[in-house]
Amino acid sequence: MSNLLKIVLPLILLAAVAFLVWRFAFAPAAETNNNANDKPPAGATSASEDKTGLGAVGNLTEMLSQSAAMIKGIRNPQTAELAAQQLDQFTDSLDISALSKLPGPAKMATRGAIFGFQDTIDEMLEKTYEIAGVEDVLKPSVDRLMNKLGRFGE
Repeated sequence: MSNLLKIVLPLILLAAVAFLVWRFAFAPAAETNNNANDKPPAGATSASEDKTGLGAVGNLTEMLSQSAAMIKGIRNPQTAELAAQQLDQFTDSLDISALSKLPGPAKMATRGAIFGFQDTIDEMLEKTYEIAGVEDVLKPSVDRLMNKLGRFGE
């Protein structure tokens, strides 16, 4: 449990710092759109976004943390099905080409978030797949997400 905490805690802290930086530095430009359902895809950037790319990094980090929490919360095939649906939605919204175009520091932060997520998720999946019926439901969605994340930087 403490090893898992050592892995997940830095991801959560990184997400919180990225969110705070984004909130205080870039929120006025982002508040022109008040509809929360109109969020850009994870990793997407726009012309109105700051050139640092920290908004995209914060968004990605938050979604990776949520994905890890979903997987950690799986207790049976039914919760695995819900998690698989949410992972599929996240994977579909993930724009790797936009992330690859981020400036240097943001790209390095993105790479760190992705690698940290991959390390964290591998350990969680070992335990989660031990639950009867979960691997068959969850593995295709996880593999699809990991393949897309693996294309970052190509």
